[in-house]
Order: sequence, then C-alpha cells, then structure tokens
Amino acid sequence: RSIHEELAGVISLSEFIMGKFTFVNLLIQYGRGTKERKYLKSLLSSVIHDVINDEKKIVLETDPIRVYRAVINEEETRTGIQSTRPLDVDHNEALADQETLSRFIKHLQYLRALTDRFLYAMTDQTLKMPFGLRYIAREIFRGLKVKFPSETEDSLARVVLHMIYYRYLQPAVVAPETYDVVDSVIDPLARKNLAEVSKMLNQISVGRLFSDENSYLVPLNEYLLHASNVFLNWFYSLIDVEEAEVHFAMDEYLDHTISNKPTIYISPNEIYSTHSLIMKDLDRIAPGSEDPLRMIVLELGSAPSTASAELDQARASEIALRLENKLAIQQDPEADVKALWVKTKRYILAMLKVQPGITLLDAFLAPVTEEHEDLWSRTVFEEIELEKSRTRADGATLSDHNHSGHTLEDVRSLTFQELKARTLENVLALEKRNKLCRDDNYQGILDSLANDILQRNRRRIRRRIDMSVLTNTLANLKEKQRYLEEQETQYHNYIADSMASMQKKGSKKRFVMPFTPQWHHLRSLEREGRKPKFGSYRYSAQRLYEKGILLSMNQFSPKQFEKVSIIISCDEVGIFKFEIKFNNEKLLNNDLIEFSMEDLLDQQFSGKQSLNLEILKLNLNLLLHLIK
Repeated sequence: RSIHEELAGVISLSEFIMGKFTFVNLLIQYGRGTKERKYLKSLLSSVIHDVINDEKKIVLETDPIRVYRAVINEEETRTGIQSTRPLDVDHNEALADQETLSRFIKHLQYLRALTDRFLYAMTDQTLKMPFGLRYIAREIFRGLKVKFPSETEDSLARVVLHMIYYRYLQPAVVAPETYDVVDSVIDPLARKNLAEVSKMLNQISVGRLFSDENSYLVPLNEYLLHASNVFLNWFYSLIDVEEAEVHFAMDEYLDHTISNKPTIYISPNEIYSTHSLIMKDLDRIAPGSEDPLRMIVLELGSAPSTASAELDQARASEIALRLENKLAIQQDPEADVKALWVKTKRYILAMLKVQPGITLLDAFLAPVTEEHEDLWSRTVFEEIELEKSRTRADGATLSDHNHSGHTLEDVRSLTFQELKARTLENVLALEKRNKLCRDDNYQGILDSLANDILQRNRRRIRRRIDMSVLTNTLANLKEKQRYLEEQETQYHNYIADSMASMQKKGSKKRFVMPFTPQWHHLRSLEREGRKPKFGSYRYSAQRLYEKGILLSMNQFSPKQFEKVSIIISCDEVGIFKFEIKFNNEKLLNNDLIEFSMEDLLDQQFSGKQSLNLEILKLNLNLLLHLIK
C-alpha cells in the first residue's frame, strides 16, 4: 500500500527514476540480512572467485585512451626511453595504434564473456530470490502500470529491473566482500574488472544501446540487445509470485498464536518528534472524529519540549516498546472467544506442569494436595530464576522475557488451587460456546496446544539455524580479518625487501670518472660527512630533459637547464630526496623534496603519466626506470 501511495504523488516516469522513496530503502536493506547475503553468495560467489583468481590478469579497460596510455606506460617503464607515441590523442587516434587496438578488442571480448557469465548466474536462481524482494518488485511494477497507463509494459518493466539491479545486485558485484559473497581479499585489478562488468550489466538492465558518443563500444550493441531481452524475460518471471498472505500463511489467528510480539527500539526524543509531526498534520492523517489515532493524540496533548541539554541527552537513549493489542477495536465477533481460547491454553500448560492426567477431564477431577501446591511454588520459582539467568546472559530486561512464549507471568500470584479453578472456569465457558466438548474430554484444546508446541519447536530450530549462520559469519569475519592483516604485513615486508634489494644493488661502488660533476659531488659529501647510505647522484637538468625524464621547470626555460643541477639521494630504504641547485645555489628555501617509491608506484597504477615535485614536472615512468 505504501508503494502505491508514494507513486500517487509522482508526475512523470523520469521523476520516479530520480526520486527517493521509502520502498527503495527496503531494496537496500535486503542486501544486509543473513538470509539475503546467503542468497547473494550462492548467486555470485563462483563467478566472482573466477575474476579474483584469473591468471590472465587482463584489465577490462574499455576506454581506448586509457588503453593507449597503458601501452605507453609499459613501453617507457620497460625501455627507460621516452615513447615516440604522442600522448594527447582522441579515441579514434588511440585505436589507430595497432597494439592499442589489439588490446582493446581483447578487452571487449573478455568483458562480453564475463558479463554473460554474471548474467547467467543472476537469472538462473529466480526461485531462490527472497520472496520480499520479488513481491516489492511486483508491486512497484503494478503501481507504475496504474500510474502511467500510456507507457508500454516493457518500458516500465525495464525501469523496475534497473532499480532491482542497481539497488540490490550491483553493490554485491562491485563490493562482494562487504556482503560476504567472498572471503578473500580483492586486489585493485579484480575490483576494476568487477566495476567494468557492473557498468555493462547496468547498461543491459536499462536496455539502452551505445550511441555515437561511445562509438568505440558500438560493437557490443548486438550482444547488449540480446542480453537485455534475456534480463527482461527474467524480470517477468521474477515478479510472478503469489500474494504475501498466501506465501506466509497469514490468517486471522496469527496475532493470537505468535509467541513473540514485535518490538521496536526508539528514543524518547524520536517519540516526541513523531508525536509533533502527527499533531501538526493530524487533520490530514486522521480526519475522522472517531479515528482512534486522533482520539489518542488529542488525549495526550502536545509533545513535551526539551527543557535542557542534559535532559535532551538523557532522552536520546533507546528504550524497547513491545506491540500490545490493548486499544484495538474488536470488529470480529469471535475475537473475545479467540482471546479466551489462547488464554486458556496457557493456563492448561501451566496446570499440566504440576498435575498431569490421562485426559484433561481427569486432571480437572483430580484433587489438589499440599504436594501439588509445593510443586507449583517450586515451578514458579524456577521460572523466575530461569528468566533472571536469561536476562544476565543477553542483557534483556525481565519484562522482555515475561512477554516471550508461554510464560507464567499472569498466574504467579495464584495458588495452584486457584489456577486450576480459573482454568476449569475458562474451559466451561468455551464449552458453553461450543468450542470444546466434554464427550472427548476436551481433547480439542490439547490438540491445539500440541500444534502450538510443534510450531514453537520449528521456530526454535529456525533460530538455532540462524544462530549457526551468524556464528559462522562472525568466524568468517575474524578469519578474514586475520587474512587481511597477514596480507598487509606481507605486502609491507615485500615492499621493504624489494626496496632493500634494489638499494643493495645501487649501493655497490661504481667507478666514477675523476673530476666530473658526480666525482666532485661525492667528494663534497664525504668531506661534509653526510654521504647517503644508498647513494647520491647529481644530474644536469639538461641531461634529464634530453632523456625525457624532466618535462618542465617553473620559471626556467630549457635554455637555462645547463646551469641547473638536480641531485637525487637515498639514505633510507624506499625514500628518495631531491635537491635543486642553480649555479650551485639552492633554489628551494624549504627542506629537500622527499617522496617514496610506494607513492610513485601507486600513482603509476592510477594511470598518471607525470609527477609534480615543487617546481619540477617529471615523466613518472622514466623516473621510475632511472631510480631502479
């Protein structure tokens, strides 16, 4: 109903697509429950594991310019020579490069194959999808059909299909570890590939072909059209579900038979805020003078105002509110009989704990002795102690346990004789209303009680299964934490070892031609006692410029580079320092420019071509080659 009411205020389909609705939040929440995560894991874990463990290590980059620049990066890093390929190109110019074109085609082929696997995985387990999600999708689709009768069913179906994918499925594709789809660490390459697959699936869910703006992706349109129709047919099967009342076996007796009443946790401040909102719009929310909500709000009056910051803070803590049917209007003429039936079953259960019989009638006719009274007192005491132990174990309040299941909360003050008399009184009242029969020794209510106990056992088993799932999830999270910590340690150790190995190679004494600038530079450092542990090298800016390493210097033209010296030193593993001199005078008043090898590698992985260091602009790939 809330879906249809929210859609009533929508003017256009585009407004719906861009809008923020309450039912959209339900789709988001569906990815966070234990059962729903289990479904997502069964749906996607296999194909995502294949992406993570792919030995081909193909980057699913679909932008020709990025592919082109990756080719340049690899060439310059491998050779140490500036590439002859022009850096600034458009998509067509990038694809004119044969190596780029070959890689790009391979990327598209791999992307199509991988997307097809994801699509098959998503559409192959329709019956396992949570009923609530399918029901919400159906109601949104029906609501849109009523609101926009001129739109075709397929166009409306694609709108809802895109919402289901974007809000529910896509988060598990791009961040599978967040939704427990996988337990392993996802490296940057696999994450990027998952993002590319997600973009493709998003395009398929919308059913929009690539246009001339993305002409380089037009070759995928034939596949996209086919996949879009497959996805659309899957959506129609997805929304083919029964009514919620049928699926959950809901009837008029449900409220009387459930053991645990719904509980919400809310702060007094939130209650007062809700109270104020209802009071403000009371004429719209409850216009009728006999409306129960209107009567309650008018009786309560205005919401309390905050007197002080301390009081406001005290009211911010949550309290538990349990749903009780105290003010309900009994429209069902049998409601009082049903309530009496439920109450009597609870009395009988308490009575039979102390004095069972062959039949219920035999139990009623049996006399009450002192032993029965003593046993009843012990039963009540044990019940109270059990609830106290549960309270200590899970932190709930005693009243929480008093309201759960078949407890003795409302008969503890009675003696066993009084309990038995009250139970018999209720049974006779039910017999008078033709709900029980003495001829079968009131077996009907015992059968009903046995069925309740059976259902409670099933719920207990369900809770035990859920607890097992949560325990396993927690164990997996802890294992994942340990794995990530080990990976982080191994990563840092690997970087440190690599840096040390590289510096060890660079620290071997090399022959330096006497009386060269490098020779004078090293002698000067030795005299001053500040020779770096892993070496120091002096280059002329002109030489670095000619090698393509130096791209530009602020306030200096290439004609002045002969007078500029750039000194690269390393006294700590993986940490490099730049010093710039003009006619042997320092150019920078600040400390030396410092950067780490790890930062350089990160920037290279991000696709950056150049590096800005104060007044220097350097070719990142060639700088890495020089340092190595």
